[in-house]
Amino acid sequence: MLGAAVIKLDDHLDKGKGEYVPFMRCQEVTAALEAAGERVVIVDGICLSSGRERCGFAIDVHKYVKRLTKTGSWQDVHTCLALDPVDQLKQLRTRVRGA
Repeated sequence: MLGAAVIKLDDHLDKGKGEYVPFMRCQEVTAALEAAGERVVIVDGICLSSGRERCGFAIDVHKYVKRLTKTGSWQDVHTCLALDPVDQLKQLRTRVRGA
């Protein structure tokens, strides 16, 4: 409809490693972006900002689209609207990984 190229970050990922961003295949992402040429590009990925940082591509417009269940619940509410401070969440993640 928009004539846009769609790049899914999940398609450029070594899956099953336990993490997302560190195992993103940045050369593939960059090649896909370059192949899009001058077209509008939609990059789909829950860790878009971190992926951009790791792979070094620019974002002109950043939109988040909520994933809702059939009952209208927001699937990513705990990830996107964490109630705990970021430092506390990072410490918890570090403790869990170290266990």
